[in-house]
Amino acid sequence: MLKCPVPPQVSSSGEAYSCPTNHFTSPKDLDDPCASPGWENSCLGQAMRYGTTKLANVLFASELQRRMDEEGADIISLSLNPGTVRTDGAADVMPFMVRPLVYLLFTAPERGADTSLFAAAAKEVRENSEQWKGRYLDGPGKIKVPSLRAQDAVAGRNLWNVTESAVRAIGVLDGL
Repeated sequence: MLKCPVPPQVSSSGEAYSCPTNHFTSPKDLDDPCASPGWENSCLGQAMRYGTTKLANVLFASELQRRMDEEGADIISLSLNPGTVRTDGAADVMPFMVRPLVYLLFTAPERGADTSLFAAAAKEVRENSEQWKGRYLDGPGKIKVPSLRAQDAVAGRNLWNVTESAVRAIGVLDGL
């Protein structure tokens, strides 16, 4: 139903391609998680790439909060899902016949930043910081428990360390 090319390789043994679970243990894990030939631009490849980046966002925010708490810093780190926002980009990945649903069911663009704005500016977040620290929001003021993978503290530490190594390797941390 999606408007993406289907990869040409499907195993006759019945095994379909799947991207490996990313544990963020090496710089290679920061590369494209679905770069197997024939799958890079498939719907599956695009979906896995999107999912991996969202997983990394949640893990990184949680690890940042853990580090801030460890240092005693008065900083709140949150991750969030802005929701399905009615944008041209969202409509473009849908088949022509489904596009009207995007305009009927998705959040209006002018409301698309509501969850981010709540996380950044809501008085209740600052006043009740312990309730919000390291949390995942699924709408303004709506705390949600993320997936088990997104709660993996080891993967969060790995992601932090691998990211730090990658950034250091290109000289961004020089002098810090």
